[in-house]
Amino acid sequence: MKLVAVVAAAAVSSALAACTIKTGTTTCVEANCKYVQKADEVPAQKAIFGCFLSPISECKNGVSEAIAGASARALKCLRATKADTKAKAACANVPGTDGKCQDRQERLAAAAIPARDAKCVQKTCSDYPKEADCKAQSGCEFKAEVTGTVDTYKCKSHANNVAAKKTLCEAVEAVTDRAKIPAACGNAANGGSACCLVEVVKGTTGSPAMCVAKASPTATVKKASATTTVANAGTAVLSAFAAVSAALLM
Repeated sequence: MKLVAVVAAAAVSSALAACTIKTGTTTCVEANCKYVQKADEVPAQKAIFGCFLSPISECKNGVSEAIAGASARALKCLRATKADTKAKAACANVPGTDGKCQDRQERLAAAAIPARDAKCVQKTCSDYPKEADCKAQSGCEFKAEVTGTVDTYKCKSHANNVAAKKTLCEAVEAVTDRAKIPAACGNAANGGSACCLVEVVKGTTGSPAMCVAKASPTATVKKASATTTVANAGTAVLSAFAAVSAALLM
C-alpha cells in the first residue's frame, strides 16, 4: 500500500510540476513554459486632474467671433494647480474665471507593481502565434485577422452658419489625417472654426490574427466542469492505484 501511495503522489506531483529555469540560461526546462525576465518595482502613480475652458469663440450669423474675456479665462484655467482628484482641482473655484473652468483627467491612477525575479511560467494561448501551434493546444483557438477601417474627419456646419458658407463648409473633402482637417474646416470662407466644425466618423475596429483562449461556458457549466476536473484528477490517482495493485497481484 505504501508503494501505491508513493506512485499516486508522484503522478499528481508530475501533473502540477512548476516551470523551471534552465541553469545559466534565459530559457526554461519545460517546453510548455516561457522565460520572464527580472523586473524592477514600478512605483504607484496618482491620477492627475487639470482645468480647461471651452469654447472661446462662437458662431454668429456665419462669422466666428471670440467670446469676450474667454481667452484670458481659458489661460487661467490651464495654469490652475493640478491635483489627484476632481475635488482637489476645484476647477469651478479658479479665481478670475467666473466659475467656468471645467475639469479633465490627464492621467489615470495606477497601483504599484512589485519587483520580481526572473522566472519561468506556463505559456498561454497568446504564446502560440502560429495557427498550427495554436490549434494543437486543447484550450486555445485561432482567430483570423479582422481588417478594420480608419476614422474619417469631415467638416460640419454649425446651426448659426449662413447657407452659402454652410455649402462651402460641407463641400470640403473628408480626410483620414486629423492634422489636415481643422485648417480646412476653419477657413474664413466657411465661417471660421466656430461655424464650420470638425466631425469624426468612427471607423470599424479590427484585430490582428491571434491565438486566444476558447470561450468559457456559462457559470453553471463552469461549476460542472470544475467538478468534472476534480473527478478526473481523482480518477487519474485511482487509476494509478489500480495499476500498481494489479502489478502486486501478479
